[in-house]
Amino acid sequence: MEIHGIPTPDNETNAEVEDKMLQVLKKIDTAITKDAIDVVHRLRGKPKTDQNKKCPSIIVRFIARKTRNNIHNSRKN
Repeated sequence: MEIHGIPTPDNETNAEVEDKMLQVLKKIDTAITKDAIDVVHRLRGKPKTDQNKKCPSIIVRFIARKTRNNIHNSRKN
């Protein structure tokens, strides 16, 4: 799953990215724990300039496909 639009602080660690993802998932009422996530990381982004204000995307891989599908379904409602 690819997530867009989450700001990137300087020197962000993968643990911080994972915590941000859990916060986002709580906002859409999904009961996801760290045990359900296999891997979380940011894509490499271009350096921020006045023209390029986009944040790099976050990639999340879940242990089970069913978890990912539940998140997709929650997001659509």
